[in-house]
Amino acid sequence: WILDTTNGPVSGITYIVESFNSHFINIGEDTLKSTNGLPPTQENQEAKLTLFPPVTENEVSSIIKSMKPSTSAGIDEVSTRVMKFCEGELRRPLTSIINKSLAQGIFPAKMKIAKVYPLHKKGSK
Repeated sequence: WILDTTNGPVSGITYIVESFNSHFINIGEDTLKSTNGLPPTQENQEAKLTLFPPVTENEVSSIIKSMKPSTSAGIDEVSTRVMKFCEGELRRPLTSIINKSLAQGIFPAKMKIAKVYPLHKKGSK
């Protein structure tokens, strides 16, 4: 594998892992520098979330139905296949949770976690 970094391409699993590690360690510091080191205030966060209109059950249902079927799960361990199968039972509580989050200006910390996997796109591995 070859990873193209700001310092040029690197190869070898150790160098690639170290490059990813360095990127994700430094991204927080870079973000703080670009925002003058001040996190947004609670008031600002709430104002931003309340600008969104409430979602409808039909919108939530449509989004669930349009998800690509997959057996892999996110951080919550619920696969897309299970969500699609249970869409009828999930749309009302999910709509309620989403709308309460928007109305209160709060997005649960546990919902901010993502699984990220690097994918090889082209060339030799």
